[in-house]
Amino acid sequence: MDKYDDELVDAINTNNIKWIDLQFFTPDCRMRRCTVSATSNSVELRDGFTLSQDMLPTVIPPLYIVPDPETYAIIPWANNTLRVLCKIENGEDRGRCLKDPRYIIERLVMNYKSLGLKAQVSPAISFYIFDTFSISKASDVLSLSAIADSRENANTPNTMWESREGHYITSPEDQFYPFRAQLSDILEGQFRYGVEEHRHGDDAYRKQYLRLKFLDVKNSADGIESLKFVAKSIAAMNGNLATFMPLPFSQLTPGKQSIMIRIEKNMLPIFSEDGRETDALFYFIGGIIEHAQALA
Repeated sequence: MDKYDDELVDAINTNNIKWIDLQFFTPDCRMRRCTVSATSNSVELRDGFTLSQDMLPTVIPPLYIVPDPETYAIIPWANNTLRVLCKIENGEDRGRCLKDPRYIIERLVMNYKSLGLKAQVSPAISFYIFDTFSISKASDVLSLSAIADSRENANTPNTMWESREGHYITSPEDQFYPFRAQLSDILEGQFRYGVEEHRHGDDAYRKQYLRLKFLDVKNSADGIESLKFVAKSIAAMNGNLATFMPLPFSQLTPGKQSIMIRIEKNMLPIFSEDGRETDALFYFIGGIIEHAQALA
């Protein structure tokens, strides 16, 4: 076993872990989970657990979800539970499943390495929090209506902020600072993803912003999904709703994800040289534009 396997076993033993939350991603990048007993033997932890064909109906079974020990994290709000992200393998030859989103990223990293490149990413995500959220359907028409409320609201006495500009506002207008602080502490402490900054979002009400520190492409992608998982979970525990929908309501500014990317070769940046942009930068931008539809 490598050092990450050792760390995983030590974390299970020293923290009295009873449950292992196996988290993986479907081809459309949706997180799924399967929680198994921590008494599962080391062979199962190494070789993986059988995945139901219902998850990937177009793939010939069997499939296995195999824990990636490097991604373990103790879930502070779930008693004696540890999460670990998984890769998906084919059952017959135990090769990687080509539709596994994490494998797609691993192939990207391998392609970078073959070119002598090192890529790092710092993602920034903005999202909304609502204290209450409900959907009602009128009985006589085929229509849905949503009702959302928040302590950050122009019509409530708790928030006296009259501007539509929310950048960098502070207490008492910034009502969700404790939530962001708790989210950042969990990400840095238990999940080991560094947080560069967190603040109120650009909308005057309800919008939150958090940026992770630079990581390699794979760990950065894992960090994004972990951020969403933690934010939604602790919001739900408090009876709130955290949503990463781009535009939950038309009158709000859009939620979004922005990414800072740096690529180096021989320890030098490839996008600039002597203070000027390089051809590599323009080719990189052109590649994004060419594949914009696939990325949307």
